[in-house]
Amino acid sequence: MTLHPKKWFLARVGKTIRRNENKCCPTCDKISKNGITIRDSNHADYLYNLQLEFAQDGHPLNYRDGK
Repeated sequence: MTLHPKKWFLARVGKTIRRNENKCCPTCDKISKNGITIRDSNHADYLYNLQLEFAQDGHPLNYRDGK
């Protein structure tokens, strides 16, 4: 499992990142297939916190560059 610091997400504003496949909902299916583009610093902060919450619940998202 990889947990990135907030600066990792901030450095990728405007770029597309990938994460582990997660079959919880249609939105997660779409993100698993297409990745997610970090829109701005608020979005980066949200994704940073989301990774921590999911990891605490035993569901690592493993955000990464590329596929």
